[in-house]
Amino acid sequence: MTFAFPGMDPYLEHHDLWSDVHSRLITALADAITPLLPPPYYAAVETRSYVADPEALLLAGRPDLLIGHEREAPPPLTVEQTAVAGAGFAEGVMVELPAPDVVRETYLEVREPPGDEAIAVLEILSPDNKQPGEGRRQYQAKRRRVFDSLTHFVEIDLLRGGQRFPYRVRNGQAAGIYAILVSRADDRPFGRLYPFELREPIPVFPLPLKTGDPAIPVELGSVLREVYERARYARRIRYQSPPPPGLSDEDLQWVDERLHAAGLR
Repeated sequence: MTFAFPGMDPYLEHHDLWSDVHSRLITALADAITPLLPPPYYAAVETRSYVADPEALLLAGRPDLLIGHEREAPPPLTVEQTAVAGAGFAEGVMVELPAPDVVRETYLEVREPPGDEAIAVLEILSPDNKQPGEGRRQYQAKRRRVFDSLTHFVEIDLLRGGQRFPYRVRNGQAAGIYAILVSRADDRPFGRLYPFELREPIPVFPLPLKTGDPAIPVELGSVLREVYERARYARRIRYQSPPPPGLSDEDLQWVDERLHAAGLR
């Protein structure tokens, strides 16, 4: 089946699927840019872990991470157990409490030997990065460290939900439900934003290297389509159902037309 959209597929944003999309896309981007990197640069996939707040997981739309489906609730106390526990105790109601979850996020670094210096960092935002909680706090801290360094920074936001990181528009239009930020170390505090809408292709953006080496073009849209095909997402996504919320009636109609044209609905 054909990829139905010119840019982002909104169904890929679903919380049950996004972690898989995120991991595959980071690895695919590393594979895509490696042939374009001149010597001695190389691309490395890195991972960070943190314990997420239960409330943040709920906000991110991941309640399935809060409940262990394999564990059954203990049976209610018998009359004999209640008597042993103490006379006059109320029976109470059995509940299950939210538990913290270890979240692992991957990101991409372009490095230069022999010291393995990070020349550029590429991040794809996850729901935890855009909601209050430990995931956002840790990501903000890393963001500040990179901005205080000589490392270039690229941030890809393919999620319509959550809270964006603030910036001040100096010229042009920054409207768009998706966005790519390219922050060159030698241009800070300025950066270049590449916003785009659901109906638009994902823009080709530059991945900067050291001064004197030209930036390489990153065709994220092509990489996303390749990931979609290799992961067989068309078999896994319920295209008969509405996409994740937040689309206008006009966009919902457009999505329906695209899915019918691609034979997915």
